[in-house]
Amino acid sequence: MRYLQGQEILEADIYFKECEKEARKSRCQKSQRGVVIVRDGDILGKAYNNPPLEMQCKPEECHSICNEYCIHAEDRAIHEANARGLDLKGSRLYHLKIKERTVQLSRNPSCPNCSKWILESGIAEIDLNHETGYGLYNAEEFHERSLAAA
Repeated sequence: MRYLQGQEILEADIYFKECEKEARKSRCQKSQRGVVIVRDGDILGKAYNNPPLEMQCKPEECHSICNEYCIHAEDRAIHEANARGLDLKGSRLYHLKIKERTVQLSRNPSCPNCSKWILESGIAEIDLNHETGYGLYNAEEFHERSLAAA
């Protein structure tokens, strides 16, 4: 992992604002997530986490099974891009979390399910907003760290 510098930070600010817009659409009451996938300045996919279809989030039922119940923003964004016939090879994924209506700093990678789909799709890099700056992971490192955290 390395931290973004210079112009990369300014670009990341733009895409993290898009992530926030996406995350605020989520019906999930545990945590809202937003993702934007970008290559060469073009947004290839964007999405938010949500229960499937029009199902509602019921915290008393789904908090303990959220990973199985909710469709993650990464999965939705990859699916959206694939449905449009877009190739994600070499792209960068930005991920943002909102909890209790407030943007949260990211922890270390921790979702093996998302990391395997990121690898499979050809996304090259993942950008998370850490306390010390925007942390950029290559897909393999992101996957390894996600597996270690599981």
